[in-house]
Amino acid sequence: TSPVCRETGMQLTRRVSMFEGGSVVVHQAMTNRSSEYVRWGLWDVTQVKGPGLAVLPVAERSQFKGGVKAYTSEGRSPEVMNLYVGVSGGLAIVTCSEIEPIKYGTDSTEGWIAGLLDRQPDHWLAYYKVFEPKRGARYPHKVTGEVYDSGTYPYFELEVHSPLIPLAPRETYAYSETWTLEWLPKFVRTQDLRGWIKKAMRREIKRS
Repeated sequence: TSPVCRETGMQLTRRVSMFEGGSVVVHQAMTNRSSEYVRWGLWDVTQVKGPGLAVLPVAERSQFKGGVKAYTSEGRSPEVMNLYVGVSGGLAIVTCSEIEPIKYGTDSTEGWIAGLLDRQPDHWLAYYKVFEPKRGARYPHKVTGEVYDSGTYPYFELEVHSPLIPLAPRETYAYSETWTLEWLPKFVRTQDLRGWIKKAMRREIKRS
């Protein structure tokens, strides 16, 4: 449980539950401790040791050209998008190679984001985060998921946004994410990756 933020009057809590098989459920909440009505969103950021690939689903009717938002505030992200981002089969695959700072996001409501870490010659170490988006809700940065490659440090970030939530004084908003690690054969084709993720999501939701 965090202290109450002096600037916003918000207090954050996290409860972590661990399950056999490698799953972790992170229950996150924010409480308005101020005397004013506010509107905030939870922003979950996980630093992942690279290099690797970040995989984000792309919305069929995205508000962004090509389904992917490039952040003008992070290095040359718009200019070098073709070098680091490939879109195929409804997925955006971002190469995180620690060369320069880049950041991209998508506004999909499928409810997952994944990192593929290069740890074995024939398998990825797949780390995926499952969450529950809200269709039609307003999101910070106008996206549900983001990836950031720091460029100068040996990590990249998998980031998840909750919707912007109006909160009365003493009101709380909460939601949970499920995190899982699993080995994924490198020969899995891009068009099969979504099916693998979907099966993994259903298994983890049932397990947790």
